Amino acid sequence: MNKKTRIHRSTTLPFVEVKTGAGLTYPVRRHSHNTLSFGFVEKGSSKIICRPLEFNMSGDQVIMIPPDTIHLCQPEEPAKFTFRILYLDPEWIKATFGIETHAVSPATATLSGEDQRQKELFFDAFETLRDRPGDRMRAETKTIFFLEHLLFRTFRLDTLGDTSPPDKRGMEKVKNFLDREFTRDIQLDDLETLTGMSRFSILRQFKKHWQLPPHAYVINKRILLAKQMLRKGSRVADTAVACGFFDQSHFVKTFKNFVGVNPVDYK
Repeated sequence: MNKKTRIHRSTTLPFVEVKTGAGLTYPVRRHSHNTLSFGFVEKGSSKIICRPLEFNMSGDQVIMIPPDTIHLCQPEEPAKFTFRILYLDPEWIKATFGIETHAVSPATATLSGEDQRQKELFFDAFETLRDRPGDRMRAETKTIFFLEHLLFRTFRLDTLGDTSPPDKRGMEKVKNFLDREFTRDIQLDDLETLTGMSRFSILRQFKKHWQLPPHAYVINKRILLAKQMLRKGSRVADTAVACGFFDQSHFVKTFKNFVGVNPVDYK
C-alpha cells in the first residue's frame, strides 16, 4: 500500500468516501467526522481512543464510529501501520437502512473470514469504480449488500434497521416496471419513487421474490434481448446501444460472462 494517505471517491457512489494510508501520515489530533465511519487496520496495530472505548486494534478488527464522535488513533509502530477507513453519508444510511446514525454507539468487532472476504470484495470493486465510473444501480446494490453484512451481521444492529413488512404487490410493480424499462438507465431512486419503499427493502424483497436483485434482473433481460438481435443479424455495436449498455466493451464482457462466448461468435 502507498505510504501516503489518500482520499478516494467515485461519482458513481457519491455517498461513499474511502481513505487509505499509513501511520506516518495519520492525523495526530483528536478529531471527528460528520459521517458514519468504519476503520480497518491492514498492517500493524494501534491504540484507539473513542470514548467510552480505549483499546488496541489489530488487523482482524474493525471499529464503527458514529458521526461527530471525537476519537484518536495512535499507531504503535507508525512505520509499519497501514489502514483503510470507510466514510458513509448519514442521510443515505438513514434513507437506505432506516438507521439513525446518531443513535449508534462506538463499537468494535472481530472480523470473521467471511467478514474479511466481504470487505476485500467491496474495496476492490470501489477501486475499480474510482478509476472508471460504472453502472450506478449495480454498484449501489453491491454496496448495500456489503453494508447489510457489516451493519447487521458484523455489528448486529438488527434492532435499528429497516422493518418494512413483505410487499408482494410492490415487488410485482417493480418487476413490471423493469420488464418495460430494462433498456434504459434505471436507478434505485426510480424504484423508491415507484414503491415508496427504501432501497434496502426493495433489494431484499425483490431478491427474495425473484431470486435476483433488480440490477441482475435487468442485465439478464438485456442479454436475452441481445441474443435475439444478434441471431437476426444485428451488428454488435448496434445491439449494445439498443440493449442499454454503456459501451461496446462493457456489452462484450457482460455477454461473454452470461453466454460463454463473445457476441461476434454467437452470431
